[in-house]
Amino acid sequence: MAAPPNPTNSVSFQAMCTSFPILWTRSLKLSLQDAVALWPNESESDPRPNKGLDPVWLDILLHGYQHRLNVVKAAKRDLATRFPGKQIKILKGDVKWAFRNVPVAASLAAHIAGSCSPNVVDLSLPFGWIGSPAHYGEFGEAISFMVLRESPHLLDLADPDTEIFFSYVWLHDHVLLEIDEANRLMLAEAALKLSMMATLSPNAINDKKFSSWATELCAFGLVWNTDRKTVSMPASKITKALARITEALNAKFIQKKQLEKLLGSLRHVGLCYRATCAFIQRLHCPWRAASKLAKINLFSPVRDDLAQRSPVSPDMLEKIFAAADMSCAQHRVFCGAAVLGFFFCFRGSEYLSASSKRHWYSLHVSDVSVTDISGNSIARYSQAKAVSITWRGSKTDQNERTTTRTLEKRGRPPICPVFAALLLLRYSTVINLRADEPICSSSPGWVLSAESMTKVLRSAAKKCNGNPDNISENSLRVGGATALHAAGFDADTIRMHGRWSSDAYQIYIRHRDSASLQLA
Repeated sequence: MAAPPNPTNSVSFQAMCTSFPILWTRSLKLSLQDAVALWPNESESDPRPNKGLDPVWLDILLHGYQHRLNVVKAAKRDLATRFPGKQIKILKGDVKWAFRNVPVAASLAAHIAGSCSPNVVDLSLPFGWIGSPAHYGEFGEAISFMVLRESPHLLDLADPDTEIFFSYVWLHDHVLLEIDEANRLMLAEAALKLSMMATLSPNAINDKKFSSWATELCAFGLVWNTDRKTVSMPASKITKALARITEALNAKFIQKKQLEKLLGSLRHVGLCYRATCAFIQRLHCPWRAASKLAKINLFSPVRDDLAQRSPVSPDMLEKIFAAADMSCAQHRVFCGAAVLGFFFCFRGSEYLSASSKRHWYSLHVSDVSVTDISGNSIARYSQAKAVSITWRGSKTDQNERTTTRTLEKRGRPPICPVFAALLLLRYSTVINLRADEPICSSSPGWVLSAESMTKVLRSAAKKCNGNPDNISENSLRVGGATALHAAGFDADTIRMHGRWSSDAYQIYIRHRDSASLQLA
């Protein structure tokens, strides 16, 4: 396909731009569509908007291409597995002018027009039109398709290497991934440039944006390292994402455009760290529901997702007990609930109320059992061996299957799951709670709230010189997961103990500096 005229190098192009409205409106009295058809010399016998597009030869070149009309997907290959010990390098290529290489028919170009001071008629795929990427994508995939059929042997018959090249394309960015062996890198780059030239013309090759072969390269907004086999976000993008998160958290209301930019920054976070996708999805819901000029009020669960919660530590739990008055019923419930929440990685919905409402599966008196060494129920701490918690459901349990976890005594009270369970069970007997009533109740019908638990935890964090703003009731779950990780438990044990259905538990783990110092 021939490239469109270069505005910087063509005097006749500028002259035609000036005379085009006159030709259309005065001299020939043509309609806009007929006038546009004159520009690429479209006619009934040859309606092609670009005469460089030869359907016969392109059909030969793209034979077997699923998308001579649609898009083909590039196949993935694990080069590191297939070629162990070989260095793998990556190269990025770019198509110059991109959309300008794909002209549109006069019947369509007539509708892609506007007026500022002179008349403007866009004869190529316009930027801003949602259909442009899809239409250009067919040509981009065609380039990749031709590269995927080439090999060093096909380009140089003296080369015995018959392994085909690997090419991936995202719109107009093309990426090659190859092993560094003989002339393979040079010939792969040549194959990409030849494919661009065959599909869009020699002017489509953007030499300035062709990178050199390297083991680390920034492509598609991410940093790819073939030695470490990692994909990471550039530091600049991380800084930008954090700044946008802070801006959203500090604003009472947020514009839809602002939220859209935040989602754009976070999409790479979701790609590199799959466990965050569920949180980003919840942020996406208010964006979809809002009108273009609406001011969005981010409700509490969304704000909690954006804010990174600090973990509760055993020291904070000790501060809670030290400040508690055990003659006060509510204080005893706070202490027992906080310790159990930490050791069993409770979700707030599983034992606390929110806005005076609680879930049907919240922890009941009958769901907590303290046993001795023989497995019999026991009420004395000195004879107790373990505590078992049974969950009748949760937000991730769609089939309402019960789950039980058991922990033995830890050290000495009060920071012990068995002691905390006995504290709650004894108090439930004092206030005559039924077996089917929430165990974290200060009185019948009055369940401990997430808001009050957050206040208690923040007070403890302040006494431990922590930042209370980063603490919520969810910090108990964060603290439990972090403690398990720091103790050296494997990923499966942490996931199963905390009842995570996926690797989402990873976002709850906080790495301490003291632990990092020992890595060397």
